[in-house]
Amino acid sequence: MQNLIASMLLEIESDAKRLAPVDTGFLRSTIHANLGGNFSGRVSADSAYAIHVEFGTSRMRAQPFLRPAYQLHKQAFLANLKQALRFRL
Repeated sequence: MQNLIASMLLEIESDAKRLAPVDTGFLRSTIHANLGGNFSGRVSADSAYAIHVEFGTSRMRAQPFLRPAYQLHKQAFLANLKQALRFRL
């Protein structure tokens, strides 16, 4: 199960990096997948301005990269998770 989660996190990380707008490449370099304990993990962008790029500001339109990357993999992850749980039961 942890392998499934780790694999999905890495795919989301890869797509988030691909979707992130690039000026200097710094934002892209701060995107990382982190596998937590108890079947958890997260993909985050650690740059101070990542939130402004993702959601926009009053002076800049949003350029989402994390949410779309997640949405690309959400259905496949849920299907794989259901299959893995059925197999384990």
